[in-house]
Amino acid sequence: MVKHIGIDTKTFLACLLSFLSGIVFADEKQTELMFKILEEQRQELSSSEESMLNEGELEGDDNTSQLEMPRPMHERLNPDVRRSWDRASVYLPNKRWPTSPSNVDVTIPHTVVVYLHGCGGITTFNDRPWARFLADQGFIVVMPDSFARKGRQSNCNGRDFSTGYYPLAHILRQEEIIWARHMLSKMPWADENNLFLMGHSEGGYAVTKYGAGGFRGIIISGYNCHWANWKDGTPALAVNYETDPWLKNSGMRCAERSGGRAIKDVILSGHEHETYFRVEAREAVKNFIVDNQYRKD
Repeated sequence: MVKHIGIDTKTFLACLLSFLSGIVFADEKQTELMFKILEEQRQELSSSEESMLNEGELEGDDNTSQLEMPRPMHERLNPDVRRSWDRASVYLPNKRWPTSPSNVDVTIPHTVVVYLHGCGGITTFNDRPWARFLADQGFIVVMPDSFARKGRQSNCNGRDFSTGYYPLAHILRQEEIIWARHMLSKMPWADENNLFLMGHSEGGYAVTKYGAGGFRGIIISGYNCHWANWKDGTPALAVNYETDPWLKNSGMRCAERSGGRAIKDVILSGHEHETYFRVEAREAVKNFIVDNQYRKD
């Protein structure tokens, strides 16, 4: 338990986690906050497991041994990851306004794009236009809301294009992808053979780090693929500008940082970050999804 960890061990673990996320912690207060949230979530998960035991929800004669068995990945997440899905915005073909996952009134399976927003949350000037555009192409777009989670803070400062204020964000985003993929497997409106993963900025970072697979293809927007980790063999598309105020060494391309994974780079002229407003970006993303959809012969 965190409360029994000494300060030296805390510092070591914080540095280790910082290395894994590629970010240096801003200060000691952020480190303490991170451990406080992790401990609260651990206690909530432990209470949930105890409740399952009391209610006899675990099958088998020996419930204790059942708990000790490895559980599916989605069952080992922090419980509040459900908030990111429950409060997601879902854009549907031929519908103007978004809805929630629980209110989708579609029964025919569709190609689905899971879209991860950037460090400032779902924006009206880039993320929602992307979702509306993709829905107009006949796809269903699910936008999990990371800021629906308890204690969630922004990891960036738009005034000076700096990051590293809430390093735990990178762990949360991985959980949100795993949970969204699990929930889609239960949705009658999601075509299991045609699920795509797209992320912009911090969301693009999350997409490049997601290695569990389960998606037909991945799309990276506004991020240059540093330390790429997506499942080898998964088709990938990256859309970036020649230079980007958020990215240091932004002249580096995803193809140069993909660890040998096949990826198509679309380079937009200029020094910008949001990608929706460029026709060539929209066409590239649409064509990538269409070209990589599974079709029965």
